[in-house]
Amino acid sequence: MGGSAPLRHGVADAEEIADTTARQELEAAKEAKYREIRDAELDFRTGKLGEADFKAIDRQLRAEAVDILRAIDRLG
Repeated sequence: MGGSAPLRHGVADAEEIADTTARQELEAAKEAKYREIRDAELDFRTGKLGEADFKAIDRQLRAEAVDILRAIDRLG
C-alpha cells in the first residue's frame, strides 16, 4: 500500500536540497565573477591595466559569467 512512498519522498527531498545547494553555489560564483569584472574595470580606469590587457581579461570574465548564468538557467 504505498510502502515505497517515503523512499520516493526522500529522494525528491535530496534532489531538491542538491538543486538548492547548486543554485546557492552558482549565485555566489556569479557575484564573485561580477566583482572580478568590476575590479578589472577599475584597474583599467586607474591605469593598472592597458587597453589590450583589459579587453582580453574582460572578454574572458564575461564569458565565464555567461557560463554561470546559463548553469543557473538550467536549474530552472
